Amino acid sequence: MATTWNTNNTIGGTQQNLSTSYKTLVNVYATTGALQRTYVSSLHVGANAAPNSTDCPIQVDVSLMTAEGTATTLTPLAMNATLETGTIAGPRSTSKGNHTAEPTVTSNSTRLARAFNQRGYLYWVAMDDQHMIVGPAVANNGWVLRAQSPNYASTCVGEIQFQE
Repeated sequence: MATTWNTNNTIGGTQQNLSTSYKTLVNVYATTGALQRTYVSSLHVGANAAPNSTDCPIQVDVSLMTAEGTATTLTPLAMNATLETGTIAGPRSTSKGNHTAEPTVTSNSTRLARAFNQRGYLYWVAMDDQHMIVGPAVANNGWVLRAQSPNYASTCVGEIQFQE
């Protein structure tokens, strides 16, 4: 069984408020020393601050990144560590969260676009291996999970579960 890794923007750093422009919550990507495809199996996003006084949408996007911005390096956690025997080596992919400067995102590269109400949450799971979002094995390329809102101006939790 392949190890499933969990990375989210509560592991480290300071969460950033949403605005009308996309804000990257968390990403996962290949690095020069470890060119490895990532297979995104599930995504979770939800507002984790007091709701706005009026209902508002939060738009979520998963797009391809080609260069890193400024963010906190995160250490993904093994989801099925208790099923493994011995020590589990960490993932080869890199993950960062709580961006203060956005990564470079390729235009028209959206693989998943969803919206939800600030009082709800987004939970996406690939139906099977054929529906996973597959990242390229190219240095500094991978997936960003980002969000924006026209009037919710606080923080969201973003989580990516992936395999390599």
